[in-house]
Amino acid sequence: MDILGKAWTFSALLVFCGFSLLLSGNAETAFDLILINSLPTVADSETSLICIASRWCSLDSIKIGRDYDALMSQNRNPLAVAEDKTRRIAKKVIWQREKSGESIGAYFCEGKFKDNMKMIYTMKMQRTGTLCYYKQ
Repeated sequence: MDILGKAWTFSALLVFCGFSLLLSGNAETAFDLILINSLPTVADSETSLICIASRWCSLDSIKIGRDYDALMSQNRNPLAVAEDKTRRIAKKVIWQREKSGESIGAYFCEGKFKDNMKMIYTMKMQRTGTLCYYKQ
């Protein structure tokens, strides 16, 4: 019977490979990045963007910003980015309903961990859904 024919041999091989990956450090370089773009501005009293990273990242490793390359005519005022206290590693931007016009535009969420960088892009529009895409 070949080496993969026995279940315990195959299981031992999987455990060994997984353990080797952890020891090599490659498993640490993987991280998650999530961008939450709240409902369109007509639905609630406020609208927001929230950028969330893996728990082993630092708060300084993530940022939210305007994507001026995607939409040149958007608002140029600086974003009021704050730490999201309800989540471990997260930053957020909140616009109140009376300032919802300032939220319309293109945005990105950027995360860096070791040698990896991920970016998620989104659009905030007034009475329609939103568009999101991911770049690594």
